[in-house]
Amino acid sequence: MRFAMSDLKELLASETLPLLANENLIGIGTGRTARTLIEKININKELFINKKFITSSIDSEIRLSNYGFNVLSLYIGVRPDIYVDSFDSLLLQKI
Repeated sequence: MRFAMSDLKELLASETLPLLANENLIGIGTGRTARTLIEKININKELFINKKFITSSIDSEIRLSNYGFNVLSLYIGVRPDIYVDSFDSLLLQKI
């Protein structure tokens, strides 16, 4: 079974949301996957509005900030509870 890359990113971003819901400081990477995840986080804003985020890119920082999320500077030296970056592969039997 073959999927379009955008479909995989949507699926993976959706599957990641429950992993993030119980964390307070969430690290977000950069790129298309991170943008897709940020969109999903914004759609589910009520679950994430009280969370803090730290990002590895200006693009992700701006996107989260524009949606009204609390984004901390990467340079303050805190370690996120969980960090999500790109998804390079998918094992369908694991989902």
